[in-house]
Amino acid sequence: MSLIRSTCDRCYAAKTRCTKDASSNQCHKCLRSGTVCNYSPRGKAGRPLGRGTGPSSPSSQHPTSAMSIDEPFISLDLFSDLPSDENTAAYLWDHPPWLDDYEQPHLPITEAIPSGPSTASSASSNAAADFAHRSTSSAHIDTRSSSEAPSAAASLKSESLHSQLVVTQTELIAFSESLAVSFSMTDDMEVIYRLSAEMTEILQRFKENGLCYPPIPIAKCHGMTSLLILGCYSYLLEAYEFAMEKLRHELRDTSSPTAMLLQRQQRAASPEEAPQINIGGIRLQVSRKSAAEIHLQLVSQTAQNLRESLRQFVMHTAAHRCSMDLDIVDESPASNRTGSRAGETGRGDTIEILTEMAQRELRRREDGIFQYINESAAQKTR
Repeated sequence: MSLIRSTCDRCYAAKTRCTKDASSNQCHKCLRSGTVCNYSPRGKAGRPLGRGTGPSSPSSQHPTSAMSIDEPFISLDLFSDLPSDENTAAYLWDHPPWLDDYEQPHLPITEAIPSGPSTASSASSNAAADFAHRSTSSAHIDTRSSSEAPSAAASLKSESLHSQLVVTQTELIAFSESLAVSFSMTDDMEVIYRLSAEMTEILQRFKENGLCYPPIPIAKCHGMTSLLILGCYSYLLEAYEFAMEKLRHELRDTSSPTAMLLQRQQRAASPEEAPQINIGGIRLQVSRKSAAEIHLQLVSQTAQNLRESLRQFVMHTAAHRCSMDLDIVDESPASNRTGSRAGETGRGDTIEILTEMAQRELRRREDGIFQYINESAAQKTR
């Protein structure tokens, strides 16, 4: 048996499948994200995610119950102190209603939870659920020690929401470029859910604290904020559209030879063999068709929630500044002319309001600059 673990440190910490080509020293996930791909000896925790490229800390050298298996298809994720940007269990944990209407007992799950001894007590599970809720509501607060908590909370309050929007937009741009190369029904869908949750949280904080937070002159933030929000929303819509197209392709009838050939070509381009779904800290490996059905439900609900958050943000924060009001939602068939945009007309559209705010600021800045240039030129000619 090889002394080196077959799963790289990033995939091992995230508890995801690690696959690589025989001619490559990097797995598909690390190669796509452009990060260093390290392989640690068995029984070692390896480099935690987000901790740089140096050696792992002494506290991470002792294997935990969740590390006892090298490549588990189904594992219990008790939200250990190893940070993982790719783990959306906390996000899905806080949104159980998404799967309430879906008939889960009929899903052809290929592998059940092992019947062996439990890896954690019920008290540990309750603590994990409570930690997941706290990490979702305050994702940027560092709770590693009680002495650092006050300073972390103060840092959160002073942090500019505009800088968070810039970071989110930068990550969305990189994610959009990676989707053009390959699509993973496991990893990429988790990234979509995580970025959607971050965007929803930012909109909620803007709604509570106003467009200028921390307070800065009003004329300097409204238009820039609108452009950043529209940019992030546009990239998320692109990700939803791309993911839904791929997921619907998995559900198409493959009885014809042409359809079978197209599906084989698409699966050949994807490195994963069987997708996994992370629900409530439990990672389940299911068939591709079942995973596609579940993800279509989740993506649809995620897109609706984000759109409603954007609408609430505009209605409470931005609409009155443009002298435009969102119309009262009318669910009658007569008002639903477009089918998917019920309750919104051209005058009260959220995107139109944000666009107008950005246009007003651009015009104001442009007029001020060229007015100064013209006045300076006129003074020189005198």
